[in-house]
Amino acid sequence: MSKPHLLQIAQTAGDHHFVFYELLRRNRAILFREAYVVLKRVCKALKIRFSAVPGHRALHATRDVIETLIEGINERNDVVNKVETKFAEQFFDEEFIVITWDVSPTTPPPDDYVLPVEMCFFNKVFDLMFVNPESQSRGELRYTRYLDAVTSDPACNADKAKASAVFKKFVMRGMFNHIDCFDTYIFSIHFSTAVASKLKHLGLPTCWMCERLCVNEHFSTTCVGCKGVVHNTCLFRKIQRENAKYYEPSIPCNGASWCKYKYKNKTAQCLLFDTVRSPNVIYNIDYSNLPVYLHPRLDEFDEHSDEEFPPPPNWPIY
Repeated sequence: MSKPHLLQIAQTAGDHHFVFYELLRRNRAILFREAYVVLKRVCKALKIRFSAVPGHRALHATRDVIETLIEGINERNDVVNKVETKFAEQFFDEEFIVITWDVSPTTPPPDDYVLPVEMCFFNKVFDLMFVNPESQSRGELRYTRYLDAVTSDPACNADKAKASAVFKKFVMRGMFNHIDCFDTYIFSIHFSTAVASKLKHLGLPTCWMCERLCVNEHFSTTCVGCKGVVHNTCLFRKIQRENAKYYEPSIPCNGASWCKYKYKNKTAQCLLFDTVRSPNVIYNIDYSNLPVYLHPRLDEFDEHSDEEFPPPPNWPIY
């Protein structure tokens, strides 16, 4: 009897959907390009025999399998928050799998990011990044400005030592990514997803290409004609696709129906991205809340050595 290939496994409901979702929930985000390997490791841990997807190139197989897997996860009754894929604004080529949060703008962030006693500090951070950015770009935060703002606010009742300790906790919980070239902090992709409703409520500009929020000003481009905003990631990928078809492509701006501006190859060369990144690694997974019958097989998952998964980085994962 032939072994089913991974696309067939992704289409079939089973424990692998649940375990992959739990890994995602605990890790908060998984690189799309690594999700295929994660799924294979899950299948090995659950003793699910599989073969390669026939007639597919590796890249196509990865996308087909993972998109099918996500559909299967979202169809489960025990999945409260749905799963989606999302590009990180600061990178031109990185797509992540994240969990969506369907909450109101007034709902506080999840406790695993911000504790109730830290809400004053978080509100100050949010205000500095999006409501009153002043000299810094929208969606970014300078550490020194945070310290000055928190220590001067009587509501926070904190000196520099306490303010610094709280900020360090925010960073270690994965709320922020550090942008080296500006020495600033931005929300991580999974935390910006967790507070998406709060960001939408602010009326941030929307990318005319993908129709998602442009959270970080530095990683978006504003049209000189109609002032329409587009993600650098979306624009770069569009220009790259057109380059495969035409010698000198030109991308018309769709920020407004009357806009005549066009983006060309030289635009792609000037788009700003962050080039310093950490590998997204599945490690130190806690299975304490999973069904007991899965524990022995998941112990094997943790002990499995795989060269495709390097040691964990010092910096918090994306």
